Amino acid sequence: MLLSKLLFLVVAILSVSAVSAAPKESDPCLAEDYAELNYATCCAGGGYKIEGHGEICKVVGPKIKAKKEL
Repeated sequence: MLLSKLLFLVVAILSVSAVSAAPKESDPCLAEDYAELNYATCCAGGGYKIEGHGEICKVVGPKIKAKKEL
């Protein structure tokens, strides 16, 4: 009885770990072209603080600013 409870607990923990490690739904803002075209929603106004957005916003931000200077 104790062994079956322990086995159940181990399986439950592994299941939760697998779900946590699974990739989240695809975020279109993580693609450079999309983030550049949708800078206002992906990066501006704090969008860069969203998980994964910071790095891509560092790449597309200067491109957007350079286009504004033209």
